[in-house]
Amino acid sequence: QKIPYFLWTFKKYPLPTYGITIASDDWRKLNDPKLSLGADLPKESKKAKPAQFSAGGAPLNVLVRYRGDTSPHFLYFKKSWRIEFTEPQTFEGMRSIDLIVPQDRAFVTEQLNNYRAKKLGLVVPESRFVRLKVNGHDFGVYFMVEHWSKEFLEKNGLSGDTNFYKERSVNEPIFEDIRYWDKVTTNPHETISNYAELQTLIDIINKTPDNDFLQKISTIVDMDNLLRWYMHSLLSGSGHQDWAHNIRLYFDPTLGKFQFIPWDVGVARLADWNGIDLHYNPLISRLLANPEFVQK
Repeated sequence: QKIPYFLWTFKKYPLPTYGITIASDDWRKLNDPKLSLGADLPKESKKAKPAQFSAGGAPLNVLVRYRGDTSPHFLYFKKSWRIEFTEPQTFEGMRSIDLIVPQDRAFVTEQLNNYRAKKLGLVVPESRFVRLKVNGHDFGVYFMVEHWSKEFLEKNGLSGDTNFYKERSVNEPIFEDIRYWDKVTTNPHETISNYAELQTLIDIINKTPDNDFLQKISTIVDMDNLLRWYMHSLLSGSGHQDWAHNIRLYFDPTLGKFQFIPWDVGVARLADWNGIDLHYNPLISRLLANPEFVQK
């Protein structure tokens, strides 16, 4: 089966090569035999193992594990990785990175989405394509993307001392209750359990009458950012930042409002939707019921 690809082994590729060196016993533990189609990633595979990371310079001490909530990330020979750099070290200013199997991000699609997000003035994590070797074994091309952290926010001119939210899991109705959320960063002047601004957002979405909705939502959401975030999804025909996952909410302390950060946007055909306006999460659906927002 490898014969047709033999000549490609001599070809040079203009991609940075990353290397992971990990003890063989730790690597064996990550490859839990209980991995199966449709199953969640086993706990043992989520336990980070010490390793060394190289990218052309001096090796860095890291913790590594497999990442992803669904089997395409870890079931097959090529798996997605989470690499965390041991403090105080960072890699190119990044505290943690994910190496994702490219097919999970529709190959080049997410990189295109990130490019367009920047054109629209939206903040997105650092991303690129790289080649990965683990203990000298070449695993080919990966989509590298910066993981969420205080450093990510500050590199992009945002505050690292504020509440930055993400969903805690998948397939939970995140716009119904604050218990479905976790914090990536917290406001150091508040208790870690303070989700007051998120509760305000959820209450407005679920309890405000239609005639007051646009005015009310504007008090807690940066509407210019939201409009650009929605148009970014529309350009990809995407409803992947939906009622259950892929929502990243940054609370801007200078505005006292939420801003949305694109994540795992994906791509689809607009022809598969019923009209150009996409209904895929409760906030967007309520906004699309307002003629003023639709006109904008």
